[in-house]
Amino acid sequence: MSNIRKTTISIITPLFKGKLFIKSLLEMIEGCASTALDYAKIEWIVSNDCPEEEIEFNDDPKSFMVTVLNTDVNRGIQGARVRGLEAATGEYVLFLDQDDWISANWVRSQLEHIGDADACVCSATRDGKKFYDTIQRSSLDICVTKEYNISDNWGFIPGQVLIKREAIPELWKNKWLKWNCCDDYFLWLLMFAKGCSFAMNRDVLYDHRSTGSNQSMNTFEWYKSTQELIEILEEENILSETEMQQFKMARQKQMDESFLDKTWCNIKLDLLDRLLRVYEKNLKISDSIHLRFGGEPRIAIYGTGIGLHVYERLKTEGINIECFIDQRAKEIELPVPTYVREKIPIGLNLVINTLIKDENDAKEYIEGKYPDLNVLHIKELLALTLQGDN
Repeated sequence: MSNIRKTTISIITPLFKGKLFIKSLLEMIEGCASTALDYAKIEWIVSNDCPEEEIEFNDDPKSFMVTVLNTDVNRGIQGARVRGLEAATGEYVLFLDQDDWISANWVRSQLEHIGDADACVCSATRDGKKFYDTIQRSSLDICVTKEYNISDNWGFIPGQVLIKREAIPELWKNKWLKWNCCDDYFLWLLMFAKGCSFAMNRDVLYDHRSTGSNQSMNTFEWYKSTQELIEILEEENILSETEMQQFKMARQKQMDESFLDKTWCNIKLDLLDRLLRVYEKNLKISDSIHLRFGGEPRIAIYGTGIGLHVYERLKTEGINIECFIDQRAKEIELPVPTYVREKIPIGLNLVINTLIKDENDAKEYIEGKYPDLNVLHIKELLALTLQGDN
C-alpha cells in the first residue's frame, strides 16, 4: 500500500439539463471511490443550475455520499461551482463537469502525486486523442506553468485538477463571470497570482469530450467571457502590466484563430449543403467530370473529411476512386489505399481536392511536383454540377 495519508475529497458537478449524464457520473465516481477506499472519503455534490429540472437520488451509493443542490435561479457555471464549493467539506476539491470522463484511478493517482502542492494536474486526452505535445498545446510540464497560461494558451481543464480547497482564492468565490467558458481560466490565474504551486501527474486520467453542452465550443460565448475576464483582471490588478499585455495579445490571437475556424466551418457547411442538393436532385457529379476531362480519368481524392462524402457519391455513380491523399495516411483506415502527397502513385490524372484550409497550398504542391496531374477543387466540381439548377 502507498504511504498516502488519508484525506477527504469533494467532487463538485455543476449540472444543467444533465439528467442523462447522472448514470455515467455515478459509475465513474463509484469507480474512484472504490479504488481509493483506503486513502480518501469522497462526497459528490451535484449543483443543479437548471430551475426547471429537479434532481433526486433515492439512495446514496455505498462508497460515497451524495448531496444535491437544486435551484430556483440559474447562476451560470461559475455560480453553480461556487455554490457546490460552499457546501463542500473535503480537504480537496475536484470540479467535474457533467460530460467529463475520468479514470477509476483518478483519485488515488492524484493523491500519490500532489505532495505538498496546492493542486495536481494529471495528463489528459481530448476525444480519445493526444491533448499535449500537439500543434495546439505544448508538453504537460510546460502547460502547468504560469508563463504558458498567460502568454500562450490555457494549459489544463478542471477535470484534470485536484485542488486544495483552502487554496481557492476568495475573489474567485465572490466575483462571478456572467458569461460561461472562462471561469476555470480565471481560477488558475488567481491561483498563480497567489503563488499557489501546481504538481504534475503524467498519468492519463481524464478525457475532455466534445458534446453539445461544451460551452467552449460556442465562439460568441467564449469571446464575451474572455472580454469579461480581461476586464476583471485589469480592474483587480491580478497580473503585472507586462503579464497583462502578454495575456491580452495571446487571447486576441486565440480569438482570431477561433473566428477563422468558424469561417472554415461555414465554408464546409456550404459545400455539404451543395452536395446535399446534388443528392436531392439526383444530379451526377460524374457527368461534370466527364464534361471537363472526357473519358474515364483515374481519380484520387485529396482529404478525408468532405472527401469521404464525395467518395460515397461517386461510388454510387459507378466511378472508381483509386486512392485518397491525406497527410495522416498511416493513422487512418479507408476503403481504398491512402498516400501522403509526397508519394502519390503514378498513372493518376485527376485529383479532386476537398481541403478547405490549405486548398491552394495543396494545388500548388501537386501541380508543381506532378505536372501531368489535374487538380480540381470540389467547390468548382459542385458548381459545375449545379450549373443552371440554381
